[in-house]
Amino acid sequence: MTRWITADINAEHQLGIPSDAGPTWGIQGKVTDAEVNGSIDVGDAMPRTFRATIVSERTISGLYEGTAPCGRLGLIVVQPTPDSTAAGQGACVGPVLEQVNPLEPIVRDPDGAIHVTVGSSTAQREVRAAAPPAD
Repeated sequence: MTRWITADINAEHQLGIPSDAGPTWGIQGKVTDAEVNGSIDVGDAMPRTFRATIVSERTISGLYEGTAPCGRLGLIVVQPTPDSTAAGQGACVGPVLEQVNPLEPIVRDPDGAIHVTVGSSTAQREVRAAAPPAD
């Protein structure tokens, strides 16, 4: 269930899912100046809530991604203020779901990479800021 989706935003700032996303998917939500929130149903009648807020450019908050033998790595980093400690949670999505553990303290290398381990492995991997797919 790790993938980018495209949502339409109407004149009332409500989210809607395009018809090409599939007949079983559904999304509802609202866009404001400070956040996007709502829920998404991937066709299993179990809506999952989401909330995304604007983050300060002076923090390392954001979504990071990479690859490993287990599949696609994803790491969400939260840092409320530049002076606070960053926290992260992630997963590797592939044939088997595995935990992604950022090395503590969570910091970005000069090239933008954050170092993580996957599952019980001590081998380090890198994740970088996620980018939406090209149009």
